[in-house]
Amino acid sequence: MPYLSNDLSFYVARPAISLGPFSSGWENKIDIGKDLKKLCSEFESIFLTSLLRQMQDTFPGSDLLGNGMEGKIIKWLWTQTLSQKIAEGGGIGLGKMLYKELSKMDKTHSNHSQEV
Repeated sequence: MPYLSNDLSFYVARPAISLGPFSSGWENKIDIGKDLKKLCSEFESIFLTSLLRQMQDTFPGSDLLGNGMEGKIIKWLWTQTLSQKIAEGGGIGLGKMLYKELSKMDKTHSNHSQEV
C-alpha cells in the first residue's frame, strides 16, 4: 500500500518507476543540499521581485526615469537586481524556511522509500 500523507511531499517531483539500466542517472547528478538552497534563494528573489513591483505600483509616476519604455526597463532591472541582492544577503527568511521544510520532506520521503 502506498504511503499517503497530508504533507506537501506529494508535490515533490520523484521518478515514478525505476528504469534500471535505461535510467539517465539524473538522480546521481543532483546535490540536493546545494541545489535546493539555490532554488529556495531564487524563489525568494522572485517573490521579492513581485512584492517590490506591487509596492512600486502604489507610488505615483515619476518623470525622473520617464514613463516610456526606457523608464519601464530601468525600473524592471532595478527591481530585479534589488530583489536578488536582498535574497543573497539573507532576505526576509523565506528561502531559509523553504529549505528547512523541503529538507525535512526529502528526509521523510527517503525514510519511507527505504521501508518499502
